[in-house]
Amino acid sequence: MLYSTQKPKDVVTVDIYPYGESSFEMYEDDGNTFEYKEGKFSKQVISCDAPKGEAGNITIVVGPALGEFDGKYTERAYAFEIHTPFRPLSVLANGTEIREIPNATAYENSVEGWRFDANERRGVVYVKLAKQITGVPAKVVLNVAKTGKWAAFEPYPVPVVSPELDKAEFKVVASSQQSGSEINNAFDGSPETMWHSNWGDAAQKHPYTIDIDIGKLAAVNGFGYLPRDNFGNGAVKDYEIYVSRTSGEFGEPVAKGSFAREMDPEKPGKPKYQKVSFPTTWGRYVRVKVLSALSGDRFGSAAEFDVMQDIDAAPLADETCDLGDKTAVLPSEIKGEAAFNKGIAQNAIIVDGNTHEKGITVRAGTEIVYNIDGSWDQIQGFVGRETGGKGAITFRIFADGKEIFKRIGHEPNDVKQLIAVDVAGAKQLVFRVMPDNAAANADTGVWVDLKLIRKCSEE
Repeated sequence: MLYSTQKPKDVVTVDIYPYGESSFEMYEDDGNTFEYKEGKFSKQVISCDAPKGEAGNITIVVGPALGEFDGKYTERAYAFEIHTPFRPLSVLANGTEIREIPNATAYENSVEGWRFDANERRGVVYVKLAKQITGVPAKVVLNVAKTGKWAAFEPYPVPVVSPELDKAEFKVVASSQQSGSEINNAFDGSPETMWHSNWGDAAQKHPYTIDIDIGKLAAVNGFGYLPRDNFGNGAVKDYEIYVSRTSGEFGEPVAKGSFAREMDPEKPGKPKYQKVSFPTTWGRYVRVKVLSALSGDRFGSAAEFDVMQDIDAAPLADETCDLGDKTAVLPSEIKGEAAFNKGIAQNAIIVDGNTHEKGITVRAGTEIVYNIDGSWDQIQGFVGRETGGKGAITFRIFADGKEIFKRIGHEPNDVKQLIAVDVAGAKQLVFRVMPDNAAANADTGVWVDLKLIRKCSEE
């Protein structure tokens, strides 16, 4: 969860890989105040006892939740996902056998029961317990026959990474195409089909552009081209290739040149597949500009296109832009009162008793608008309160008019709350802080360590 009240916490799901003795201590507090510093929290130990690499009973004990705090659940349901290839003979909950529910849908709709799925991650026993008092222990026992034998599993497949990017993930648009010879034909892996520019419209002529969204950020370093058979109308001669991180925004070409009229020596009568290499450029969008045809006509055509990646490229560090600095990205509009990298009540930014060097402090009722280029992937930071204040305020973030973050009713003594939201492709961001009541009209809120993140490698 991003913040303590995002989801109900009266059901806890525990993922267990049983092997010998293991345990986990679950800590909880109210998630909003500093009362945990006064001992207002609880701890609950969840343990598992199982054989080591062989069949046998598996015992899970959920200890009592020890400690008190405001909002602590007195009752809670428990669910377990227990990774084992052995189907239990029976499952006991607190000494009483519970029923098996073979159907996954019926299991999801049940209050208590168990089911076994041999095909899910090499075997998973799902167990669900009805709500019970958190102050007393709960015990689950999987009765497993010791005669069970570990199956000889095939190793997990090792992903094959090839220089050619997966064209099935591409989204492609051409500035011109003929019905029946659409641009997708040049990305279908079949040399029997082709792309051809529109031949019925005499106004259609070079240059033709082909825009490729490869579907992810990649270290692009090459391009492949297979001409149509017999180098017919539109076989590409002069070209330019562009790579960008932002859709529709391309700078200088990463490569330019000419394709030759070459036949494949290994395939008599067939044109040669030709490759273009260029310095590794990180990007998601590739533009191919067809400038001329080998035959000198006004058309463009291709049997296949490919985009290559540098599989040995080192991952890039993510890029960040600190919005409190007002340097790389300037706010286009500020309505209200805002202080960048400093406080309003005092010069330093002090939230939760800690001093922060970065952030934007705003008076309730303030809106800050940023117009960006669409190349940023995420907003990260926190929302919090300066010392003082009399009422509750609400933080909101909008990306291109759509609300992507909301923290309602943030009181003066509430702890700061995390921001981690996606903004891929967004061109405008709006940060708005509003008072929830008249008492908060003069209050201040803080966008703590607020920054834009541009991801430079796939996770």
